[in-house]
Amino acid sequence: GAGTDLLSGGAGDDEFVADVSTASDFDIIDNFVVADDSISGSNAATYEAITDDGTIAAAGDLAAAVAAAYVLATAGNDAGLEAVSFTYSGDTFVAIETAATGDEAAALVLQLDAIEGTLTAADFIA
Repeated sequence: GAGTDLLSGGAGDDEFVADVSTASDFDIIDNFVVADDSISGSNAATYEAITDDGTIAAAGDLAAAVAAAYVLATAGNDAGLEAVSFTYSGDTFVAIETAATGDEAAALVLQLDAIEGTLTAADFIA
């Protein structure tokens, strides 16, 4: 819903729904386990973990960090809706385009705390 929500799963498989979480009003998942959990509400065709070249860290706010992460995404990663993960201010974030390639301004944004494992495209489902 509106406002920052703390999403917490239990033991076993959890599906976290991302539907209104933005850079200015993001939700926090506090125990994402890659082997069991998924993020729905998105249909990411591609996923990329972004390595910061300094532009994300220098961003003035999270919205600028999201934009910088998409700029750093490889050019070949633009075949459809894409999800990216990156670190900003010491926290791990995931941004997922919602409507069109190049639509990072309206991306769904989630903060992942206490993530276990390495994210892949399979962690994002429609």
